[in-house]
Amino acid sequence: MRINRISLRLGTSITAVALGAALLPAPALAATCNWGGGSDFWTTIAKWSCGVVPGSGDDAVITTPGSTVTLSGLVANAATVNLGVGNGFVLSNSFLTIYNNAFTNNGSVTIGNGSQLRSGSGTVALTGSGTIILDDTASYAHIGDTGGGFTFASGQTVRGSGNIGLNQAILSNAGLISANVATRSISLDAAGGNGGVSAGTGFGTGGIAGMYNSGTLQAASGGTLSVEGGLYENSAGGVIEALAGSVVSLNGDSRIVNGTLRSTGTGVINAHGATQYLNSVTLASGSKLDVNNDFLYLTTVLTNNGTVTVANASQLRSETAALSIGGTGTIILDDTSSYAQIGST
Repeated sequence: MRINRISLRLGTSITAVALGAALLPAPALAATCNWGGGSDFWTTIAKWSCGVVPGSGDDAVITTPGSTVTLSGLVANAATVNLGVGNGFVLSNSFLTIYNNAFTNNGSVTIGNGSQLRSGSGTVALTGSGTIILDDTASYAHIGDTGGGFTFASGQTVRGSGNIGLNQAILSNAGLISANVATRSISLDAAGGNGGVSAGTGFGTGGIAGMYNSGTLQAASGGTLSVEGGLYENSAGGVIEALAGSVVSLNGDSRIVNGTLRSTGTGVINAHGATQYLNSVTLASGSKLDVNNDFLYLTTVLTNNGTVTVANASQLRSETAALSIGGTGTIILDDTSSYAQIGST
């Protein structure tokens, strides 16, 4: 009888465990969540084929033409996003974090009114042929403020006014980034200072560039492209340009490596009130580089086919023992207000 009692208790225990396990909720599985069409809020469960609002393990697919999905006042997550042609995606007072490093954008993404697009676990590849509009007129509009990285493929256009990088993210651009809102700016602020990031953790030569550009970084329509501190490496075809009436501002501790600086019409590239570095850069024909109250360091070679103006307590300095200034351009020294120097160290 004693043995039977022990057996009964053991059997009851196993039954209870089995019953308890059956009552536990099943672990959530990653899902492909297809949007059912039409315009509505991200949180509208009935619109998602997976029966839930997408989370960090889910792929959000919005490809039914004519749909606009809005995130309003949310902290949201997705593994990936696939936005189809003719569709809109709006972040308003919201944070969206991408965890599986892919955002296919063939539509129009608007980031505005205190919103951020974030990387959750690595470098997010933004591919497709769509447009990302940054709109900080009401409040901030950010891409990449929590580390990780973003790559913009050749078909991507980022335009408007806001911030990219915030000295947190590594960046690579093969498309067009255009600060095209009059009197406002896009601030490019790649991770690291003028010496870049730790070898192998960034892009470009040696993996040290906080940003690598094989496309076009642009100021247009009266806007300003502010290049903040960091190492920005261009491919041979990479261009940083100021179109008519617009400004590219090379700010303190920024280093431009290779590629072309270009301005057209009344556009200008400014190096004002700080210290910057140009490594093996070409100033395109007809372009203007204005150095004012500033120390601008040149490394290896400057090919000047435009006009460099050095004025108001400014110096062009050599960072390397041997520096060559070539090209067919002009350097104007203007010491009417204060000194203008070439070669002081």
